[in-house]
Amino acid sequence: NPLLISLVDLTKMGLLKKSEIEILKRENSRKIDYKYLIENKNLLLHRAAKRGLSEKSKEYLSFLEENKDWVFEYSKYICIRMLNTKTQPGEIKISEKLQEEIMYIQYIFFMQFSKLKEYANSKNISLFGDIPFFEALDSHRVYFHREKFKLNADRSPNKVAGVPPDQFSDKGQIWGNPVYNFQN
Repeated sequence: NPLLISLVDLTKMGLLKKSEIEILKRENSRKIDYKYLIENKNLLLHRAAKRGLSEKSKEYLSFLEENKDWVFEYSKYICIRMLNTKTQPGEIKISEKLQEEIMYIQYIFFMQFSKLKEYANSKNISLFGDIPFFEALDSHRVYFHREKFKLNADRSPNKVAGVPPDQFSDKGQIWGNPVYNFQN
């Protein structure tokens, strides 16, 4: 999630100015305006990405090479989502600059997370996550690899994941994730 990126770190890297991130501070506010925060943080992240892309570092190029199996499709999908369109893959012209900014934002996240993980490990703390059993319907993998999921022609799932009734839920649960098409 790019919203977890530290803007303070981006000022230390010279990608943002301290005065630029001040826009996110609210005086005497007891409520968080998430819409305002998300919109403006995203603007700042893209500004930082543009600056970072002015000199493509060896580290950034290595990141792209090491993550080519997902980062190109992911960034293209995010562009499509930003345009709020339901077009078929290949039917829409994507801004290469925007796609590159999204990849650079992923690179920043990766760098910051790597530092956090390294610090946690130095304190004998392990960071781990779970591997999803199912993809979200709104994911780049489902969008670009529909043949691997049981979907209808309109891209809606014809089968969805869930669990039957058990000790936690008398009615069971419908998660809504498309199930894999193991035939493909």
